[in-house]
Amino acid sequence: MGPCPPHILDGLTAGTLPGDFAATIKRAGRSIGLMRLNTAFLQLGGGDYHGRLV
Repeated sequence: MGPCPPHILDGLTAGTLPGDFAATIKRAGRSIGLMRLNTAFLQLGGGDYHGRLV
């Protein structure tokens, strides 16, 4: 197997909160979408949130 061709990052979009983003990676005629969401807003109240986040 030879070296892999480089992938192309296309359509990087920043989200509302720090850490939120959406992007598309294209390689060899195929595309995959990625999305990252910051879930810190789910912990606004006090208490133990271990294992209870959505």
